[in-house]
Amino acid sequence: MKILAVVANFPSKSKPYNGVFVNDLLLEFVRLGHEVSVIAPQKATEGSMPKETTEEGIKVFRPKFISFGNFKVLGIKTRLFSHLSFKLVVQFFVLRRKLCFDAIYSHFLFPSGDAAVMLSQRTGKPAFCSLGESTFEAYEGVYPHGKIRKLLDSFSLVFPNSRNKADFLKHEYGNGLKLQYVPNGVDVGIFFPAPQTEARRRLGLSVEDPIVLFVGGFIDRKGPLRVLAACDELPNIPKMIFIGDGPQQPQHPQIVFRGKVRHDELALYLNAADVFVTPSRKEGMPNALLEAMACSCRIVASDIPVHRELLEDYEQGTLCNGEDPASISNAIHRMLFVDDASTASNFQYSLEKRALAILKSMKKVLEPDLLSSD
Repeated sequence: MKILAVVANFPSKSKPYNGVFVNDLLLEFVRLGHEVSVIAPQKATEGSMPKETTEEGIKVFRPKFISFGNFKVLGIKTRLFSHLSFKLVVQFFVLRRKLCFDAIYSHFLFPSGDAAVMLSQRTGKPAFCSLGESTFEAYEGVYPHGKIRKLLDSFSLVFPNSRNKADFLKHEYGNGLKLQYVPNGVDVGIFFPAPQTEARRRLGLSVEDPIVLFVGGFIDRKGPLRVLAACDELPNIPKMIFIGDGPQQPQHPQIVFRGKVRHDELALYLNAADVFVTPSRKEGMPNALLEAMACSCRIVASDIPVHRELLEDYEQGTLCNGEDPASISNAIHRMLFVDDASTASNFQYSLEKRALAILKSMKKVLEPDLLSSD
């Protein structure tokens, strides 16, 4: 099957951390024997990147589009014009280059899904969309409810990545949507339990000190400063690691590392930590939490629907009030004294399983066309 992926974020030399989870999924498509091309438009104002490259077996095209920012002018959100520019660039580039493909895969509803549907209507090829947004609030502030419902109806299938997201779509946009729940997955060849002492040795960390780990954007919704405040309330303040980036930069003498790491290095930090903490307010299907589960980490997570869904049968996880540092602190204290009990053998969220589920559904939609082309 030839798959054209339309994505707004994709890794590059200048931004290697952008869209790594999308890239991992597409690489899994390739590993499973499918041909994948990617259209990842870049803003005209950003540094120049090659318009066409081949990266690990995936052909990547990066045409330029004009971004109008996110403002309100005469009552009109300028993001509308950015999205329009994005999808027109996708369509014109694909048609001009006469790219051949059987199906269009997109990640997130706007602008990628919208562009995929526009291209689908022009080429007659089916469009699919994976939805993992933590919220639709940004969309609903720009587009009317009916536009979003119409767009959702235009896909051959939509893949919400959590049951909570599927329920949200049914509740907010009505029945009759073509939905198939397919949870996110992680590469279990990278993320698996490993000896803590060895992980700490490789990272140059003390084997004696308790370590609390946060992974995510340094923004208020994710809550790095709430983790910092919670650790500061513990009787013995642990060492802390904050992996990510953003405006809320945690500062404390007990922080032993703060910053970004390569995705394939993250498993070392997960296995080195005593407790993984995520007090996020909203999530779609958090990959960082799945990766922590795959490594059998002890986990403290905010009491939100998707965390309840994931940790329901996970022995080494507990929920807390993610808004309250005292609640987070108490949960961390409890988990520091929980005996390790490997649950990796029960881990159900592999990247291969996700890829196979999506590919099977796409092939089922395409079957008549694929058979006629044989």
